[in-house]
Amino acid sequence: MVLISNSTQTEREKIAATIESYREQRLPFQWRVTNLSLPSNLSDLLMAEGMNLIVEADALIGIVDNIRIPLNKDICVVDVCMNNVDDYIEAAYSGWSEFGLTRKVVEKDIRSALDKGVKGKRFYVAYSQGSPAGIGNLELSESAGLLVSSATSKLHRNKGVYSQLVRHRLEILKDHGIAHALIEAKAGTSSPICQKLGFKAIGKIKYFEMSWSD
Repeated sequence: MVLISNSTQTEREKIAATIESYREQRLPFQWRVTNLSLPSNLSDLLMAEGMNLIVEADALIGIVDNIRIPLNKDICVVDVCMNNVDDYIEAAYSGWSEFGLTRKVVEKDIRSALDKGVKGKRFYVAYSQGSPAGIGNLELSESAGLLVSSATSKLHRNKGVYSQLVRHRLEILKDHGIAHALIEAKAGTSSPICQKLGFKAIGKIKYFEMSWSD
């Protein structure tokens, strides 16, 4: 049973209207819910509207200079450009396809981002023995760096690829004199890795998805 008493009728109507606007266009979409999201029972409201919980993640913070990750010379992390964007797409799709993300969406998003050259956003691809093994993005601000959208190819999991992607982005933050790193990490998989590296959990994040069958 879903309880919705912690929200007003207006709030419920706005949420329903937002979902309906996507329904009319048959556009799949996701809704990100954090500890600070309002109303406080937003997760319940989204499920009541038929949205599905697809990912639970932890929000973590770390002091850049306090996190030490040994360099693995078998894994190389480089910037993404038009010359290697297909490798980024391959690794991202392999890592995210289990969550329903299509190759078409991955390709559209990264090519659009590279074309626009969004300020403060950087994209990286990791290689293991020459093969695309994982990806990770970085969003820079004056006070912190946000490590987001990490994924490891199914064929290269449990081989240290994720840790090297974290390490590389922390080195970028050091070069920019940024003291703190924030990261969203999937509960039960990447989150325990990050906490072992020295990150501290500060909140919870849930991703809900709505897709249309016809």
